[in-house]
Amino acid sequence: MFCAGYRRGRADACQGDSGGPYAVKEADRWYLMGIVSWGIGCGDAGSYGDYTRYSKYHQWLGRIVNESVDDDVLLRNFTADERGLYVCVAADSEGHVIAQARAAVYALLHTLNSDDCGIVSSPEVSEDANTRDVQSGRVIGGHDAERGSAPWMARLLLNGRFFCAGSLIDRQWVVTTAACFLFHNNIRASQLNVTLGDHDTLTDEDGQISVRVEAFYTHEEFDLDTYNNDIALIKLVTPLQRYSSYVRPICLANTTIDRDLLVPGVSGQINGWGAMTEGGAASVNLQEVKIPLTPFSTCKEYFRQQEYVVTRNMFFAGYERGGADSCRGDSGGPYVMKKGSRWVLMGIISWGVGCGRPGSYGVYTRYSKYHEWVTRVITRNMLVF
Repeated sequence: MFCAGYRRGRADACQGDSGGPYAVKEADRWYLMGIVSWGIGCGDAGSYGDYTRYSKYHQWLGRIVNESVDDDVLLRNFTADERGLYVCVAADSEGHVIAQARAAVYALLHTLNSDDCGIVSSPEVSEDANTRDVQSGRVIGGHDAERGSAPWMARLLLNGRFFCAGSLIDRQWVVTTAACFLFHNNIRASQLNVTLGDHDTLTDEDGQISVRVEAFYTHEEFDLDTYNNDIALIKLVTPLQRYSSYVRPICLANTTIDRDLLVPGVSGQINGWGAMTEGGAASVNLQEVKIPLTPFSTCKEYFRQQEYVVTRNMFFAGYERGGADSCRGDSGGPYVMKKGSRWVLMGIISWGVGCGRPGSYGVYTRYSKYHEWVTRVITRNMLVF
C-alpha cells in the first residue's frame, strides 16, 4: 500500500470511489500508480487515504491475463448479418463452436464537407478580409493574415520542429503532400505533432491546440521524380471534440466545383509560414496571398524547357512578372477559392522552380483528382471494434 492526503484533510477519496485510479503524469502520458482502497472517514484532518500499490501486482495481472487466453481457441468465422453488424464465431481446435456473438464492428462515417467546413467566423477577421486586394511585401508577395482567417491551417512538426503545412478536412484528418514525408528518412507517426489554430508561431494563443499523430498515408503511386500524385493524409490520435473560430475544416472540391472555379486568370488564396524570400527565413506570422491560375499549356511549355514533366493531376498559379508565390516551408498547405459563403480546397502546394521568379509558376496538386482516394483511405482506416 501507499498513503496520500493532506494533514489538514479536506481532499480524499470516499464511499463509491473504491477501485478507482491514483494516476501520475509523466511527460504526455498518465500512469496508474495505485488503486483507491480504504481509509478512516473521508478527508478527516490527520487521516490519509490508503491505496493498493499497483507495481507490486503487475506480474500477477500479466499472469492472470495470459492464463485466460486459450491458444486452441480460433476465430472460425467473421461475417456480416442482415443489419450490417458482424457475427463472430469462435471454435476449438477440433472445430466445435464454443462461442458466438454479434460484435460491435462498424465503419464510422467521415465528416468531409460537413456543415462546419469552409466558414470563417473569427471576430478578429475584418469584414473585407475575403475581398481585399493583395498587398505588396510577403508567403512571398503577400501579407500577415488576420488571425482566424484560415482556421483549417495546420502546422506539421517533426520531433518538435516545423517542416510542412497541411489542411484540416475532418475531425481526425489532415491533408498534405507525400513529398513532406518522403524527403525525411524513416519518419514514424510517433515523431509527429499537428498544431491547429496557430497564427503567431512564437506565442501560445487561445484556441491553439497540439495533437499527436496516429498514422500517415502517402499516395501509393507518388512519383518523386515528377511529383505526380503528391498527396498524403494524416490521422490524428483522437478526433477533435469541437470546432472553434480558430480550428475548422476546409470544404473539399469535387469535379463540378473544380470545373467551375479553376479558370485561368481567376485567383485563389494560399497561406503558409514558409520563407518570405527565396533562401530566406520562415515567417513568424501566418501569411496569405492571392495568386491567379495560369493556363496549363503555358506552364507545360515553360516546364518542358526546364526539363520537368507535368501532368493533368496538377495545376499552376502565379504572375508572369513573379513576386507572389509559395516557398520553402509552405509545402502541403492549401490553395483555396471561395464558393458562395464557404472556402473550398482546390489544390495543395506541391513544388516549383525557385520562389516568385519572373516567368516561373507554382505547381499545385489538383485536389478533385484525389477525392475518391481520400475518401477510400479515411473509410478504410475508421473501422471500430
